[in-house]
Amino acid sequence: MSILAQNVSITMVRRHLHDLPGLILPAPYRLRGYRPGDEQAWYDLHLTADHYNLITPELFQQQFGDDAQFLADRQFYLVAESDQAIGTGTAWLGQREPWLGWGRVHWLAITPEYQGRKLSEPLLAAVLQRLRDLKYTQVYLTTSSARLPAINLYLKFGFEPYILGQGDLKTWLKIGRIIGLSFRPETKTE
Repeated sequence: MSILAQNVSITMVRRHLHDLPGLILPAPYRLRGYRPGDEQAWYDLHLTADHYNLITPELFQQQFGDDAQFLADRQFYLVAESDQAIGTGTAWLGQREPWLGWGRVHWLAITPEYQGRKLSEPLLAAVLQRLRDLKYTQVYLTTSSARLPAINLYLKFGFEPYILGQGDLKTWLKIGRIIGLSFRPETKTE
């Protein structure tokens, strides 16, 4: 079975927040922060965009809690001219070892009809800039081996494979062969 079909969970890290890409959002799109009631927009967006996770009405609460002010400071929505949310991403925090003290890029998604328009780049740039503004110096994210466009985006933004053990190494070597990523495992292994 291919690494894409296996859909293996992977982690990527960015060990600094220097030299972040600029935030250039083409018109008519704009970014806004979380507002109470966005739970439904988040759910609808992920339900259409995410075919790898079980998206339930309870998932938003499970992942983010209910502190509206905390969310307003960390969660972004990419909206179209109609004010419809077409993308989302969150500048979250590492909540358990080994990620305590790290920032986290969490639940980044663009609805399918807007994918391929390079809108994920300004959305990711906004999340990373917010993490830097929140005084994080290192960030991580989790994704999966089947999400090659996302992996390529994260690599473009300076993320690196996080390799902890032979299983991670084998997964990343397979991904690398597919996308043309070459790296020296001994320099990336934790």
